[in-house]
Amino acid sequence: MAFQYLSRNPPVTNEEHLLLSANLSEKDVERLYQDYLDHVFPGTVMTQHSFKVYMTKYGLQYADEQRFCAMFRAFNYNNNGVITFPELLMGLACADNKSQHNETRAKVSL
Repeated sequence: MAFQYLSRNPPVTNEEHLLLSANLSEKDVERLYQDYLDHVFPGTVMTQHSFKVYMTKYGLQYADEQRFCAMFRAFNYNNNGVITFPELLMGLACADNKSQHNETRAKVSL
């Protein structure tokens, strides 16, 4: 399931270009997917509170709640109120300063 989010080489979509520039290996995507599933279980999507807990677990700390809310909205580019795995993956790729700046990265502006 997680491997459907790997980019093809050569990449076809803007999203695939971004993921390729983030240098995420197959193992990285697999680990992220497993971690995501473990975190949201028994659900399948990440709520705003769950996102804050997840990001805090990995060391992201903000003094105010508004910063987490803004980051949640940026990751939730489908605007459906929850973060799916593809949104988390793309958000993390956008946040990576090594990722290529392209149309997709600008769309999901963190």
